[in-house]
Amino acid sequence: MPMRKELRAQWVKADYPSYMGSAEVRQPPGPDYIAGYHLSSAHHAISNLVFGRIKVAKVSDLNDPFELQAAGFKIRRVKTIVSQFRAFVDSAYGMVCFSKNWTSPAMWSHYADVHRGICLGFDIGRNVAKEVEYVNQRLSVQAPISIGDLDLSDKFQRQMMLTKFEH
Repeated sequence: MPMRKELRAQWVKADYPSYMGSAEVRQPPGPDYIAGYHLSSAHHAISNLVFGRIKVAKVSDLNDPFELQAAGFKIRRVKTIVSQFRAFVDSAYGMVCFSKNWTSPAMWSHYADVHRGICLGFDIGRNVAKEVEYVNQRLSVQAPISIGDLDLSDKFQRQMMLTKFEH
């Protein structure tokens, strides 16, 4: 596909960084959507295309050490509660992660079969996508709020789901 430099200005105008990998290949998604990229092995990517689906990962299959464990464990009870929460989410839910940009060598190494994989691009509804916060240290937890059988507030649960390690 030929590069089209005139498209880069459209991506910047749509509030994407000027270095976006797709910026000279296609137009940015409309205002109700964001561009999301999913890197995987060629085997999984081809399977996803053939069957019209995308693999949903269990939390226990993810490789980020902060995945649902971003809280600091200074209080023993917090560690127990967070572990129970992670186990519950792992048994009941899955997740699909997307990147805002597909040009990161680290992403290709970790998620795309050590640079031999494929990147699939999607236009994802803004009302569906959730922004991840990248941090370089665990979240400080003073005292969790009791909710149901777990001592975790809804806000804290969302924070745990949307926090990843910076690198």
